[in-house]
Amino acid sequence: MKKPSPTLFQHPLMGVDILNLLQAVGSYGGFPLRTWGHAAFFFASALARKPFAAVEKVAYHGRLVKNQLKAPVIVVGYWRSGTTHLHNLLANNPGFGIITPIASGLPGEILTLGSWLESSLVKALPADRGVDKVAVTPQSPQEDEIPLASLQPLSVFHALYFSKNFRKNFDRGVFFDGATPTEIKRWKKRLLFFTGKIGLHQKKSQILLKNPVYTARIALLREVWPEAKFIHI
Repeated sequence: MKKPSPTLFQHPLMGVDILNLLQAVGSYGGFPLRTWGHAAFFFASALARKPFAAVEKVAYHGRLVKNQLKAPVIVVGYWRSGTTHLHNLLANNPGFGIITPIASGLPGEILTLGSWLESSLVKALPADRGVDKVAVTPQSPQEDEIPLASLQPLSVFHALYFSKNFRKNFDRGVFFDGATPTEIKRWKKRLLFFTGKIGLHQKKSQILLKNPVYTARIALLREVWPEAKFIHI
């Protein structure tokens, strides 16, 4: 087998939940033959991390229930409109909890494996985001779309990971076209579950979120957090 590229280990699917990966492959189409080697690493990583995710879910359930966060502040706006710059500026406010790169990469294990190995994992972070050369540091605030894509099947990133039916997967991932009420309910639960863990990880009572996709989901987010504050750039 060809030696994997170092960038493979920075791929978001290296942090995906195994059940979510199986469901996504079934729903959105499998991996092209030329990428089966990469897919093997994704599945191996998911299987190896599953015990830590299970322990974390049980060990922190009580604290997640008790830790009632304030409604978040959410930055929205179309891609390339300046949302990242605004997100970075607002993240300087010490009152906000943020999603760190490690939390984004290991959403299911950020309170256990991610925290235990943080000093080693930060050394593997890329110097920048690649697409626009925006620097990545251990405290660079990240969107929640990638970690949520790792935890459940509704996300715009599944259109990128499984691009054979890009437009159909995009509309499903952004607008939830064709999504069942059960899938939408699961998305809401995973959103609350993940942001709750970020509150514990950051030891903050209010989370700062930024996600261009949320420009199309204001009403849905109002159902989750009626008191949420939105900044549209």
